[in-house]
Amino acid sequence: MQVVTSMLHQLNDWMLVSDTGLLVPNAYARYNWNKPSITQLIALKILDNILLGPAYVAQKYGQSVPAVFVRKRGDEYTGTGFLATNRTDATKHVIVTAKHNVDPGEGITFTSFGSSQGACYRPLASEWFLHPKLDLAVMPVECSEAPTPIYPVGVARVLARTITLGYPLIATTDAPYLLAHGGELNAIVRNYKGEESLIISNLVAPGNSGGPVLDEAGLCVGMVVRALESKHEGGMSTANAALPSSAILEFIAPFLA
Repeated sequence: MQVVTSMLHQLNDWMLVSDTGLLVPNAYARYNWNKPSITQLIALKILDNILLGPAYVAQKYGQSVPAVFVRKRGDEYTGTGFLATNRTDATKHVIVTAKHNVDPGEGITFTSFGSSQGACYRPLASEWFLHPKLDLAVMPVECSEAPTPIYPVGVARVLARTITLGYPLIATTDAPYLLAHGGELNAIVRNYKGEESLIISNLVAPGNSGGPVLDEAGLCVGMVVRALESKHEGGMSTANAALPSSAILEFIAPFLA
């Protein structure tokens, strides 16, 4: 009974059901279903995320977040990417990452995607497509098995809970490991060029760049790109910044048409 009650609270929080018992205590049917919203969440395959919570979301999308292996000046580095689409028919997908992970203009050579939880991705282009201004790159891919894509259609809301997935360097480990961190969205800011960034409290580090920032429903609200650092009299302050999903969605659309 407690599990059912918890699920009903979750559905109510997401306005998928309304509790008429507060207004009509003796109502025959206490809960009314928001059928249009439920239909939309089923189409995006995220209704289970809302019911089962952040730990389930992190596990579900682990296979959709491959490591991005590159070489620069003879050394090997690891970044993060994620499988994205704007389609519900599961016919076309791209891997999204930060441009600074793969930019050949910086002497970087992309080598491969790291297989995550058994999923493999084959590039469909010889080079990454780079955004002319933003720290954003995209690669059309084929998937080795039925994919679980991430949809960059989440809405950024200050103090909403966020989940990051990525491959930061962990000392003494034998391979890159996918790390999940919970946090919250602290602010939506603009720089002097008018470019928007999301400030998140999630713990991220080099290697996380290009990883998705998900909301509790598993929708992408942004992508980790950099740390904003500022010096002041008391020392150094750092804010972790993410590129908003609206920029990602706009850039990937032509590759998914």
